[in-house]
Amino acid sequence: MKGIMFKEFFLSKKFTVFGLATYLIAFTMFVLVKLSILYGNIGKLPPKTVATAESVLYYVMPLSLALVLYVSVMTNNTKHDITSKWNRYAYTLPLSEKQIIGASYLYNAVGFCAVTIINFIVYFIALALYGDKFDYRMLFIIMGIGALCFVVLGLNKLFMLIFKGNTSRSRTVLCCIYMGLYFGIGLGVGQYITHFFESRGYELDDQDNWPPEASAEFEKHIAKIVETVKDNLWWSVPIILITLGVIFFTLSVKALKRREN
Repeated sequence: MKGIMFKEFFLSKKFTVFGLATYLIAFTMFVLVKLSILYGNIGKLPPKTVATAESVLYYVMPLSLALVLYVSVMTNNTKHDITSKWNRYAYTLPLSEKQIIGASYLYNAVGFCAVTIINFIVYFIALALYGDKFDYRMLFIIMGIGALCFVVLGLNKLFMLIFKGNTSRSRTVLCCIYMGLYFGIGLGVGQYITHFFESRGYELDDQDNWPPEASAEFEKHIAKIVETVKDNLWWSVPIILITLGVIFFTLSVKALKRREN
């Protein structure tokens, strides 16, 4: 399995190097912005504007860089494996489907752990640069970004196996899934908001707008939900990540056939 993991590394090396270069450039830009706040033109802006910029950058720096690094390191080489007839060679090795798929997942799991550690360090650097208070929940939000990237990666690998490297079909199905989720979530949120207002006796005015007190109550309700989600990130993110990993791994193993069609 070590050999397959090295194969994954060498196939994704160029993309990873490009991603790391992008990451370093973006990181440098955040540092330069802080230097400009201290000694340059940004620092000459009104104090409120500077404070707002620092507050925003405190969140943008670790979260945006986390997304760049997770996408750069966790890669999908399924298309290359299929077009290069890699499986024809892999099936001659004393390896099962679980080991072949597992090596790829293990490589990405190692990358996920390494990137998570780097992103945690960057978060503490952001704390030092922009002087905000430490919030342990930010660490799990960073992991949540990695989990989202992992889910997308798992879906891509799965459908590339199912459609035997047919990129067009794989992308079409994935686009349908993502669009379905987008519109489904949008419709569900709309129905939830309507139910929330109506269950509390609010009615639309002549211009089809909810009264201001209804909006204020809903904002408080959402704030409570957000706090509840943040307070449970420490256990929910790892469980979701592990569960989806097991599901995608199992389905990918079943999709991989020990023969050449």
